Amino acid sequence: MTLRVRTRPALLLTRGLLLTIAAACLGDFAYRQVSQSLYQAEAARAFDREAENPVPFAARQASRSPTLPLGKLSIPRLDWSAIVDEGDDDATLERAVGHVPTTATPDDGGNVVLAGHRDTFFRALKDLHVNDEIDFRTAAGRYHYQVASLRVVSPDFLEVLRPSTQDQLTLITCYPFDYIGSAPRRFIVEAHRVDR
Repeated sequence: MTLRVRTRPALLLTRGLLLTIAAACLGDFAYRQVSQSLYQAEAARAFDREAENPVPFAARQASRSPTLPLGKLSIPRLDWSAIVDEGDDDATLERAVGHVPTTATPDDGGNVVLAGHRDTFFRALKDLHVNDEIDFRTAAGRYHYQVASLRVVSPDFLEVLRPSTQDQLTLITCYPFDYIGSAPRRFIVEAHRVDR
């Protein structure tokens, strides 16, 4: 009986602490989800307004506001889409898919590389198949790609960033998709541009 009385306050304190931690984690998750959704909705509206007057990417970059998105990526079969922003830093990837700045843009031709988190925007890639279509719409136009390969590589496999003479789209995210913590591998989607 004495033992039970002594441990009860400790159990109550532990339970309270665990409930507080769980509430904080759920609150953080909800905040991130709402922030991402609000940003995506506002950025999509801004992009749609800007896309009404198509201009080449280079000219647009010189005059555009840094708050305007680069474009919109979609995978019709999965009924999925996300705004694409310039940059691959943590702040960009928290709110959008990021265009790796050292790589081509669809307007330039070559290897366009986009990065995204596996547990947010690129979660849908786990259901992607070879031959699926991917659309990338920018203010300069709409570009269509067809998935040529899906592969898993080590994080130091940097060939996916290489320039290319072919018009292609490369998507990069961490792998495995259900891994908790910093994932040990990378999931790579390579898609070739197709005419419609």
